Amino acid sequence: MGRQQSLDELLYSAEHYADPYPLWERMRHESPVFYDKKLNAWLLTRYEDCVEAFSNHTDFSNQLYSKTLGVVFGPTMLDKDGHEHIVQRKIVAPEFVGKRFEPYYEA
Repeated sequence: MGRQQSLDELLYSAEHYADPYPLWERMRHESPVFYDKKLNAWLLTRYEDCVEAFSNHTDFSNQLYSKTLGVVFGPTMLDKDGHEHIVQRKIVAPEFVGKRFEPYYEA
């Protein structure tokens, strides 16, 4: 029997890209807060932890975006926290509800 691949190895594997759910299930149990060396970022794998991170702008911030994707795309609401983010989100939110997405639903 071969050795079990590490989470680091599996995260960027073809197997994971084809079906990511088993790995994320494993991560939720083995490493719910996981440091991804390749991204140089922490990944949260449990819903409750994500809710806490998204609602706690003191300890968790979107500022990483401005140092990564923001370099390419420029400033967006994704690099804003708290009130600034809420104000910008309210502008675009109506476009993401109701019948606007019906063409994208599978029959």
